Amino acid sequence: MVRTRTYLFGLAWAAGLAAITWLIFAGIAAIAGRRAELAWAGAWLSFPEFRQRFPAAETNADAARLEELAACVGIDFTRRGEGESRRRPGGCSVAVSDSAGRYEAIRAALIEHGRSQLARVDDRFDPPPAEVAAWLDAQAVNLAALRDHLRAGEPRWRVDLALGYQAPLPNLLALLSLHRVLVVAGGEAQRLGRPDEAAAWLDASLRLDAALVERPELISQLVSAAAARLQAGLLRRLDPPPPGRAEDLAEPDRWRSFLTAIEGEGRVHLEGDTGGALTPQGEQQALGRVLGVVSAPWTRLSLAGISRRLAGAVEALAVRDACAELPPAVTADAAELFPRWNVIGRVAWPNLTDAVRKVDRLRLDIELSGHVVALREARSRNGRWPEIGNGFPSTQCPAERWLVRTLPGGRLEVSFSRELPPAAGPVLELPLAAMLSPPPR
Repeated sequence: MVRTRTYLFGLAWAAGLAAITWLIFAGIAAIAGRRAELAWAGAWLSFPEFRQRFPAAETNADAARLEELAACVGIDFTRRGEGESRRRPGGCSVAVSDSAGRYEAIRAALIEHGRSQLARVDDRFDPPPAEVAAWLDAQAVNLAALRDHLRAGEPRWRVDLALGYQAPLPNLLALLSLHRVLVVAGGEAQRLGRPDEAAAWLDASLRLDAALVERPELISQLVSAAAARLQAGLLRRLDPPPPGRAEDLAEPDRWRSFLTAIEGEGRVHLEGDTGGALTPQGEQQALGRVLGVVSAPWTRLSLAGISRRLAGAVEALAVRDACAELPPAVTADAAELFPRWNVIGRVAWPNLTDAVRKVDRLRLDIELSGHVVALREARSRNGRWPEIGNGFPSTQCPAERWLVRTLPGGRLEVSFSRELPPAAGPVLELPLAAMLSPPPR
């Protein structure tokens, strides 16, 4: 009996000590959260302004119809659980048997063909691989219906910041797949001498990207940047250049949207459910929920530390150009920024450095494509390439220029005045130079 009482007393003492420790860490986490909020107040939008900028909205009818049309060509937007079947295509202009299987069979070849064409300095297009050409031909009517729907509509997907880590996202992989198809189809139309059709494919991709470029999530901004890179590569190869598309591509302030999305990450770290930061919705078992409650102060303290660092990074990034060295607030070793116990910060932080470099490079890609279009338009007006002298100043990198020189055979070369390090990660990298062919006959 005495032994039982001693055991129960020890258990109660341990539980009380654990509760006190939990409360102490919860208080420390709350203080860290308030410090992070103060850091954001001086760096960018206030959190109330952030919520006003991204009000809750539902998926619209244009997006729902787009998903149906994408299923017709084999690109499935539904998120399926294990064992669930693909969406059955409906409302297709032409029925194609096993459309999903056919797309999956040529997907890798289509991606590689698009990458190989856009990564070239010259503006020529090679024929696609035989299997890709056959797929484009078999799906020509369905692809045209999808393209025309995008040009006429404004698809938008659900936004709800109140859900924190569980906020809804469109199927970003499907969106990027669709962009790749649109750009490859545009390149093939240009190769076959159908510039108006090539411009229509570019238009469809631009309208599709409008659904992502103003979303609040950082991952959405990175997918939007990948799509814009494809568009910039296609645009600089279209001859004659379609009017107004360079302005359409350059219109979104991608740098501001990117920084705002970083704030979105910081906001959700302070306001989101800590369980959602570690475990996807619906996958937490009873033990997982208990562990989530026990570890909540540690998780909240870790996320507050990340959010505060993000605020400092945004403040440092807001005043730099696309060629400037990355500030220490971004490039510092994660081991120096975060204590050993903040495992989340140490793992996640390097991704920010890579993301900044990708968006920096995109800003220059878009600028080069705009200069290429302007040169071709001047040539169309005057019948010859304009005299540029020492080239164009770069608005994205004020200390640099775009150099222009005439080459034999009536070609023109535009190149950046300095070498830049390669983009981070396995992404398509457009050359910071373009070789323009003489006018097409």
